[in-house]
Parts: sequence; structure tokens; C-alpha cells
Amino acid sequence: MRRIATTLATAALAATPLILTATPAEAHGAAPGYILYHSYTHGDACASSGYAGQQAGQWDYYYCDEVYPASWDGPGQYDLYVHLTH
Repeated sequence: MRRIATTLATAALAATPLILTATPAEAHGAAPGYILYHSYTHGDACASSGYAGQQAGQWDYYYCDEVYPASWDGPGQYDLYVHLTH
């Protein structure tokens, strides 16, 4: 039993540097100059909203970040990031 506890503790300590060094920006997030506008459950809704806002002059540029894709059994998450018009 002690061997199992030691193995688990060693594994937890080995994983700690990976957790502490990963930043949210490395996984997903805004590029410099962009802000999160809204999250959508489907990529086409994100792209459509981004394009509509650009055409309406609400922002200069936009992009959709796929946090996790939609699948046959559920929606995904697509974050719309925008660069505001100055």
C-alpha cells in the first residue's frame, strides 16, 4: 500500500511543473489587440456574427477560436475575438 502512495505522490509532483508553466494564453485566448466579444456553440454562428459586426463597422477584424469542437452528441465552444474600430 505504501508503494502505491509513493508512486502517486511522485506522479503528482512530476505533473506540477506542467500545470504551473501552462498559461491560458497558450491554450486559447486573445491575440494582442483583440478582446473576447462572445462565446458560441457552433463555429458558423461565431463566424457569421463576426462578419456581421465587421460589416456594420463595430470592429475592424475578428477571428473565432475553437476551444473545443461541436460533435454529433453536443455543442462545442467557439470564442469570438474582435479588434475594435478606433
